Amino acid sequence: MTQRNALPHAKPRILHHYYMTEDDTRTIIEGTRVALEIPLPACLRKLRTADWAVPESGSDADILRVVRHNTRSIFHPVGTCGRGGVVDAELRAHGVESLTRGGRLDHADRPPGQHQRTHDHGRG
Repeated sequence: MTQRNALPHAKPRILHHYYMTEDDTRTIIEGTRVALEIPLPACLRKLRTADWAVPESGSDADILRVVRHNTRSIFHPVGTCGRGGVVDAELRAHGVESLTRGGRLDHADRPPGQHQRTHDHGRG
């Protein structure tokens, strides 16, 4: 995670580096091969109209291309709220008082530099 510019309210630049190591790519390629071998139950085959996200071939390159194009992260990066733009020093959210307990954020988003576990345990 890096800053886009010197403005304190600018959204951070987040690069997750998924599939950047040989171990990551080998694992996802092998897992995809296993998943593609799982047969579709007969009761569902009649409902299928077309294959989706299937590589053109069984080559590593084709599988990795399909995986990179079709996978998404479900993780919400913590510590990405703009300092001062979302919360103040006491973690009171600006403009959403009715959505929080006591005017403070109740989820994992917090100013950069504040450790998630420390914050959540402290708030708990």
